[in-house]
Amino acid sequence: MRRAGRILAWVLGVAVALPLLLLAAANTGPGRQALQSLIAWASGGTVRLSGLSGRFPDAPRIERLELLDRGGVYATVTDAVLDWAPLQAVHGVMDVDRLSAARIAVARLPVSEGGTSTDSTGLPLRLAVKTLHVDRLELAAPVAGTPTALTLDASGTLDSLTSGRGQLHARTVDDGGTYDVAGSAGPDGLRDFLESLAI
Repeated sequence: MRRAGRILAWVLGVAVALPLLLLAAANTGPGRQALQSLIAWASGGTVRLSGLSGRFPDAPRIERLELLDRGGVYATVTDAVLDWAPLQAVHGVMDVDRLSAARIAVARLPVSEGGTSTDSTGLPLRLAVKTLHVDRLELAAPVAGTPTALTLDASGTLDSLTSGRGQLHARTVDDGGTYDVAGSAGPDGLRDFLESLAI
């Protein structure tokens, strides 16, 4: 009985210590390299990171992030900053204090294995963002109708990939035109906004 108690204590100790050790390792050079490889593997090769720095998991910095599908890279993010509260994930919320990037370039919409644009409405967590800022958001013609470059500021919540609430301010880089959107959005909300930018 005493032996069983010691075994249980060891198991509980490992269960508590292992996540802490993994978090500590992720804040070292080799640990960050391993984490970048793990993310690429876990995503099935659809997410590729490089230049991971900052403090993991609550304040990571990413020099370059690429989103891929079977056709290759369709979106690239450079100099990304994420400040968030990881413990809120246990309540089903990704609570983000700040999310920013120096540049996001979207060349096209992602393509599913069936050859059509993906249409997923599910998110693993409800997303709540206090501050989102992008110095330069580049939308290629397949995304916005005509090539468009914007500065973007936003905040809000996203319940699914097609449903959310918040406010958004965008300014075109070329002519300084501004666009302000506030309220809630359904499946056509993002599409309508992108079409308005192409006018």
